[in-house]
Amino acid sequence: MHLVTEATNDPALALHFGAAIGMSDISIVGLLMEASNTIGDAYTQLRRYGRLAIESEGISDGSRFDLVEEQGRLFLVDHQRFADDFPELTEVAFAWLVCGARRYLDRSPVIKATFTWPKPQYWRQYEQVLQCPVEFGAKRSALEMHSDSLTWPVKQNTDYVFGILEERAETLLDDLRSANTAAGRVKLMLAPSLNEGDASAASIARQMGISRQTLFRWLKDEGTDYSSVVNSLRCDLAKQYLQGSGVSLSEVAYLVGFSEGASFTRAFKRWTGITPSEYRRRAVS
Repeated sequence: MHLVTEATNDPALALHFGAAIGMSDISIVGLLMEASNTIGDAYTQLRRYGRLAIESEGISDGSRFDLVEEQGRLFLVDHQRFADDFPELTEVAFAWLVCGARRYLDRSPVIKATFTWPKPQYWRQYEQVLQCPVEFGAKRSALEMHSDSLTWPVKQNTDYVFGILEERAETLLDDLRSANTAAGRVKLMLAPSLNEGDASAASIARQMGISRQTLFRWLKDEGTDYSSVVNSLRCDLAKQYLQGSGVSLSEVAYLVGFSEGASFTRAFKRWTGITPSEYRRRAVS
């Protein structure tokens, strides 16, 4: 980012990039946000899967973005740890969020933007891009939102994830439907909603109408356990997705239940002995 900023002689490059290129154009996180019912749902996806948008260690302690309510006011706070040294990370994120919402809403949900670093020489570009009052030298970098904006509708891309699931994994699901085992039934119930994050044994047992202990006993009788069944499903689904070129690695990570690309890569290498990228190269060669 620093090199390109210098090469283009545009100190506000991050702001301009975030305004011109939507998050949904480059990341599954943007697609998920646009598929959400409301802005509140979209920010839930951002907090959960934000690291799929930018894979970098140590940006924040815990979730990078938080919604905070204070005395009837609503803030989306960026906890980026290196903000003063690398403000571009926050600039591009806020430009994505503000300008992205303007593409499908008749008014911006953002009232004001605050930043922790001193006012830069190109400060007017902030106001031009974000189209709201801007404050520098603040105690935190945050977007102040309209108090009711979390209920505003989004729903721009509702069928995206389900389309991928149908395109890349239908054959596997057909195999699971014919499986007459406890492990097969668990996989069948998990597969369509693995990306939603609730892969708990208790949830699946409830769907099967049995206790968690009974489920564990059935799986033990088949020579396996719940964790192994979940990982086997994730591995099988990941292989299906990776055999197609239209699904990015971040998208595959999301679809098989990982909120971070690095965690998915480590798990896939543990399952198969190779990275997802190497598996894809071999599959399509």
